[in-house]
Amino acid sequence: MIEIGVKALAADIEARFGPPTDEVEIDGLGTFDHQLLTFPCGMTLDLLLARSGFHGAIDRSAGPIWFHGMASDDDLAHIAFHLSLPVASVVLSDGTQPTRAAVVCVMRRDDNGNEVEVTRVTSRCEADAIAAMYTARGHKQIYWVL
Repeated sequence: MIEIGVKALAADIEARFGPPTDEVEIDGLGTFDHQLLTFPCGMTLDLLLARSGFHGAIDRSAGPIWFHGMASDDDLAHIAFHLSLPVASVVLSDGTQPTRAAVVCVMRRDDNGNEVEVTRVTSRCEADAIAAMYTARGHKQIYWVL
């Protein structure tokens, strides 16, 4: 598990994944909303959002706020994909964002037999989702993942 920070609108996280699963009291830090997310690829993400800060209640509607999290995958692009956020919105606990080389390819074959690379991403589940999205458009092209 790695420790991460996620900058997002609380309303967007709740709209996509539902309300927090429970609340957690952390000694000396206060009460946090807790959300445990598990994705089909096996990645788990544990998100905490403080209910109050040093200056009182946190205004969740004021804009993006920082969630504290623990993730079972160290690929920040993979985490951002599942949260539907830009990659820059997910950082390691020290504030850095190391990059990982894209190693999974989405390919396309058109009706003339021409094969081209559509995109490269860092995770198989993201590549599968992209291939499925293009396939669902109903064109004659065939999409697959390498």
